[in-house]
Amino acid sequence: VGLASLGASPAPQSAPAGGDPSRAQALSARLRGLLAEGNAEATEVLDELVRQTAGTPHAAAIGRVASAVDVFDFETALQALDAVGW
Repeated sequence: VGLASLGASPAPQSAPAGGDPSRAQALSARLRGLLAEGNAEATEVLDELVRQTAGTPHAAAIGRVASAVDVFDFETALQALDAVGW
């Protein structure tokens, strides 16, 4: 313990930060179509997109999309998704 613990490796994260950018972009495109249709399946695609963007610069923007979807405001969700820039 003590100073010896300073050199210890940090605990591994449960999942790596961020995922495959091309996968995130594909999910974003799919999500955009589902939101435009008002399809509730958008929540499942969004869950995966949130996981793919965790720990990335896009996480906050996708969080805004998720907040809008949570209250079924798909129009605002689309606007927030467009702001991501994919």
